[in-house]
Amino acid sequence: MRDCIPFAAMLALATATQAAESWSKPVANIRGRLVTEQRESKGKPVVLLFVELENTGPLRRGIVTHDPFAFSLTVKDADGHAVKSDVQRGEILSSAQAAVLPRNCFLRLPVTLAQGQGWNLDITTHLWKLKAGRYKLASKYSVPPGKPMELPKEDVVHAWSGELELPEIEIELK
Repeated sequence: MRDCIPFAAMLALATATQAAESWSKPVANIRGRLVTEQRESKGKPVVLLFVELENTGPLRRGIVTHDPFAFSLTVKDADGHAVKSDVQRGEILSSAQAAVLPRNCFLRLPVTLAQGQGWNLDITTHLWKLKAGRYKLASKYSVPPGKPMELPKEDVVHAWSGELELPEIEIELK
């Protein structure tokens, strides 16, 4: 998750399925899910992968964004076997940012899925080089207590920390 511009996956043909209500259990009134969306860009199908967070509580929450270490992903093949990432990156220069999530609102954070030689699923800390087929994606979004974040000083915002287990979704790459 590098910035707020959605990172698109240029896919020759792709379909994505997901449960309409695939939300995690709330932690401190924040719940999350993985969301895929299909669009067309320059005549090619595009699949976008996002982490979507919802504030179900009565308070405004400060959420850490743009922290590549807050998001982890598990990729499984069609048979349910874990697919190891091809590349792991540990030394990443990134400045986490804070976003205010008002009550009863959503926040959508982009995750990359791009086509190079074959399919590349790149979440900054890990890269998978995938072949055409069905995959299951599950993830965690965690912010440890005490994680420093700059919140607006003119308003009362409560910093959120916790770990969300985002339910599994399925994608198909063709």
